[in-house]
Amino acid sequence: MALDANLFTLVLTPVKGDPSLVDLVDPNGEVHYRKRLISAQPTYEMSIFDPLTQALLCTVKGTNPMAKQKTIELFNPNVTVSFQYTGTLTFKWSFEWENHEFEWKKEACFLIRKPDPPVIVCSCDAPSMSKRSALQILDYNLQRFDIEDRKGLEICIIAGLLSFYDQQEESNRQKQQDPRKPGVPLRPSPPKLTPQASEEFLDVKKDLPPAPSAPVPRDGNEIFILDDVPIDDYVQTCAELLRDESILFIILRAQSLSTVPKCVQVAEATKRYIYRTTDEDDELHQYVTTDEKPDGRGKGKAKHRINLNEPMRDTKHEYQYLGPPQSLTIHLSKIPMPELQPKAAPKPS
Repeated sequence: MALDANLFTLVLTPVKGDPSLVDLVDPNGEVHYRKRLISAQPTYEMSIFDPLTQALLCTVKGTNPMAKQKTIELFNPNVTVSFQYTGTLTFKWSFEWENHEFEWKKEACFLIRKPDPPVIVCSCDAPSMSKRSALQILDYNLQRFDIEDRKGLEICIIAGLLSFYDQQEESNRQKQQDPRKPGVPLRPSPPKLTPQASEEFLDVKKDLPPAPSAPVPRDGNEIFILDDVPIDDYVQTCAELLRDESILFIILRAQSLSTVPKCVQVAEATKRYIYRTTDEDDELHQYVTTDEKPDGRGKGKAKHRINLNEPMRDTKHEYQYLGPPQSLTIHLSKIPMPELQPKAAPKPS
């Protein structure tokens, strides 16, 4: 989110010589807060303190940096705040302060006042490892509401934001450990089952355990539909990818005539699963394309709308039945993708 150059800004500045320390510095070089990463494993803990007096202002604790529920504890006076992930398809963290509900959504924190529109109270740059990020507390919006401890709220907002950066670093660390599945925890391998011999004769087809299902083939956020992989396995993989905050869309690819119907079934089953397991208004955007040329004679780069109507005859134009597509690509996206919208055919002159 673009920051307003006229507002008071704090820049996150790593402390040289100590990777566990980050200073929040204003444009004049004055340090207002200092953050210390105490531990990331086996449990996560981070603290914020005053750089001049060394007074401890708050701590943030969780089972690990990627945990979806953390506890923010402020001191002098002592206040405990539950900070939890409440999003499904979208990035959203929530907490309460003095009977007001607040939500972090990507690059901004909002005060929720249903049914009225939310009010932004803090904005920041997106977490990035390649640049220093900055944040702004919008005091002019906070003054509109009855909040006694604004300083405590400011510390709570900053603590939540700093925990996101630790979460991002942990996510990057996991991606480096396993580049095959970025941002998604590995599914445990099925245990190796060895058939035990018995005194009676074993019927191989009857007594041996069933073979484990084939792994879901994919490359990043591209998932390839095959005949021998169950639809439920595809739905589980799609849901895991869509829950990853760093992935905005997934691509389902069917590259044979036999897998085209299955590709459609996987997309529909994934949308139903996401709809049942989310309480948000956000819906997945679906875009369907094929690799067929408009005349149906081979593969090409042209994308066109799939005609599901029955073949029809016209006195001016001849329509030829092309049959089902030989390949299919379906995008399931959290955001609109106008470049994939079907374009209407030009009207004949």
